Amino acid sequence: SNGEEFDLVPDGKNVTLKYKDIDEFIKLTLEARFKEGEKQMQAIRKGFEIIFPTTVMGILTWREVEYRIIGPTEIDVDQLKNITTYYSCSETDEFVQRFWRVFEGFTQEERSMYLKFVWGRSRLPPPDSASIQRHCIYVLYAGRYPDHNAILPQSHTCGFQLDLPRYTTDTICRTKLLYAIESCGEIDTDGYGRYADEDE
Repeated sequence: SNGEEFDLVPDGKNVTLKYKDIDEFIKLTLEARFKEGEKQMQAIRKGFEIIFPTTVMGILTWREVEYRIIGPTEIDVDQLKNITTYYSCSETDEFVQRFWRVFEGFTQEERSMYLKFVWGRSRLPPPDSASIQRHCIYVLYAGRYPDHNAILPQSHTCGFQLDLPRYTTDTICRTKLLYAIESCGEIDTDGYGRYADEDE
């Protein structure tokens, strides 16, 4: 497929193809085509096995394999809460509770978009996954914008992190979050945000 000539039989370029040999020629051609990406497929398989042991493929259905690799299709709010860590804020803070009320009201598609916004992935891993990266919520330092209702949340996908302004109503929180997750063309704002200190 890369344009290079390949002998199907020894010294094949000097062998005249005869009608009686057509079936053998077709067989050798197909074998050569199937094997031409073998080296690349071995590399892909090796990488895949780092994520998922292929030895269990024979005892799982394709749905079970999908679940183990990319997680459940439904995004469970309680699962996300269980893997959330808070910085410069607490889960009891009103604006944090507001975030969770808004997130619970999201459709599955909106929840998936949120994950893409803060993590670069559209699904949570299986709940019993051995190494689940924690979801982090920071207070966004507004800096020259003292009115938190006027600014958008920020995210850092490498850290599965949301920088959340202190929104004062559920409606504002929902509007700003949806705008951010639907409009963000980038997957990260590393280097642009600053976090509030504990006493800010």
